[in-house]
Amino acid sequence: MSPRRTVLLLVAALLVLAPGSARAVAASAPVLDLVVPAGREGQEVTAALTVTVDGAPAEGLAVTFRRTGPGPSAGGPVEALTDAAGTATYTYRLDGVGHYSVEAEVIDAEGNSSGTGVSAYADSSVVVCRCWINASIEARDAQDGHDVVGVAQRRGGADAVVRLFRFRDGRPERIRRSVLGEDGVVKWRVDDHNGRARTRYYATVSKTSASFAERTRTIRVR
Repeated sequence: MSPRRTVLLLVAALLVLAPGSARAVAASAPVLDLVVPAGREGQEVTAALTVTVDGAPAEGLAVTFRRTGPGPSAGGPVEALTDAAGTATYTYRLDGVGHYSVEAEVIDAEGNSSGTGVSAYADSSVVVCRCWINASIEARDAQDGHDVVGVAQRRGGADAVVRLFRFRDGRPERIRRSVLGEDGVVKWRVDDHNGRARTRYYATVSKTSASFAERTRTIRVR
């Protein structure tokens, strides 16, 4: 093979492999993973978009977030950049109750859309943290042989079933059962058999379409 032909073949091979050449292998389209949390009205939550290309995090991409709801509100557009993990975040406050959606769009260096995260939906009436933060219990000694015990649940369903438990010999026993009223409060008068000793109470509230099942803290009443 002549030296001239060898050079021509080598140049052709370099053109095929050169980045940006017409025959270079195109990069894969970005993969967008959008996570939108639920939350309670008035709570701040953060949606997160993670972008990968060929399985690797894509850093430094421009992302535009838009939000509809909850309620009458909307948010955006808000711009962010993906970090070294390929993640861009959008923090906002929920100022209503109901379903809402977040959309995240990736914009390339030329200002063109490189892909839109599938609109993700969440319900702001759902509590993310299933800790006991909604139901409360209070009690006092009525000094007439009774304890007065009350349970309240903010924003709970009016059809929630409330059960009151009292510890006896170290074990809880159910002593009352009522349905939560429209005002979200249940009160009982309970016979006090402990004299000057303290009695321990707690209550449970059943799950409804508007609230999770919960258990209150344990209280002590003389």
